[in-house]
Amino acid sequence: MQPEVAEQIRAQQQIVHENQYSAEAWGTLGAVLQAHQLFDEASRCYQQANRLDPRDFRWSYLHAVALESTEDDPRIVLERLEHAAGIKADFAPLWVRRGRLHEKLQETQAAAKSYRRAIELKDDHAAAHYSYGQLLQKQGEVTAGLPHLQRAAELVPENASILSAVAQAQLRVGNSRAAEAAMVRARAAQVGPLLDDPLVELVLSLGSSSLYVGDRVRLLLRTGDAKSAEAAIPLLQSLERVQPDGPFIALRMALAQCRVGQIEASLRSFERAEALRNKLVDAANSHGLHATVQRVDSMFLEHYRELLEQVTAGGDQVVLEEVIKGFRMLLARTEPTPVAYLSLGNAVMELGRTEEAVELYHQALSIDPGYAKAYYNLGVVAEKGRRIDTAVEFYRKAVELDPMGPAAKRLDRLSKLGTSP
Repeated sequence: MQPEVAEQIRAQQQIVHENQYSAEAWGTLGAVLQAHQLFDEASRCYQQANRLDPRDFRWSYLHAVALESTEDDPRIVLERLEHAAGIKADFAPLWVRRGRLHEKLQETQAAAKSYRRAIELKDDHAAAHYSYGQLLQKQGEVTAGLPHLQRAAELVPENASILSAVAQAQLRVGNSRAAEAAMVRARAAQVGPLLDDPLVELVLSLGSSSLYVGDRVRLLLRTGDAKSAEAAIPLLQSLERVQPDGPFIALRMALAQCRVGQIEASLRSFERAEALRNKLVDAANSHGLHATVQRVDSMFLEHYRELLEQVTAGGDQVVLEEVIKGFRMLLARTEPTPVAYLSLGNAVMELGRTEEAVELYHQALSIDPGYAKAYYNLGVVAEKGRRIDTAVEFYRKAVELDPMGPAAKRLDRLSKLGTSP
């Protein structure tokens, strides 16, 4: 457990110790524990809060939410939601949760009734429309389900799950053009769960304040794979709600979106991060934030470099030109690294600008003369230009620096073709 998390829990436990008969104190401790995924402990606190104040809807409802993560039997969670509904029956997210639990039990009529009730209570509840639309699709009522999916897409226009569902529904009713348009939007949209639950969002914000969510995001992004990045996106969304002016959060969102292939969304997040970074620059002189600005710029360069590599591999030359332009701007204000020049060289090489790429590879070597990848890339360029002797020299140097690298195979192949290494 992170020290900040432990300290936050200890502080709330002390409040409970001083106010043992306060439902608010016990319920808040439950929320803090739930924010850090300590669901069993949170459930016990909510139970105590319920005993002290049986008419407070929050603790009964959040107890049910916590139970969803620990109970295998949906009926136990439904029982707790029934109790919460007896206190406050006009909370739309409660009915959405009931509907999903009924679906797990294959009680489709009860699920549909719950979703309709949520929509009656709050017609702009995206999760209710999405869940009901999906249920109708599963039942074969495609025409009836499509308007609910479209309504959800109107309410949350950049959610990949909703847009994908709209695309599938449009395809099933024969609207191929509309389906294609929705799928294009889905590819550029954000991946993540549809929350739309103010009480749960409040719980998540308690976790954010202790840096737990931020630590979890950093751990997920450190793995470097798309699945972990997808898991990081909803956590970053919760952080953005709590810290809307955080450039580091916007940068990490851009990186996560890049890794799941949401290039357009990633570019928008980078633009937002740039605007937040500029605010820091404006405040730097008067508040001594120069070190923070430098950290943002270094992080910007590294994350944007990954976007550059992703777009280079994707082959969209129009987007690549745009990303190259942004990357050059970052290089101009940040201390360059060899890998930054290498990535930029690869990008311009993809556009056929060979001489520019060669210059960038040499710039990488001017910073780090032992950078094997730069020698290897120079060898590849020389080989493509049929300057075999030059290619061999570069490959040989790369092999000296990295015997297990890809240059060894290239050198061996040229040798077999009759060129002496």
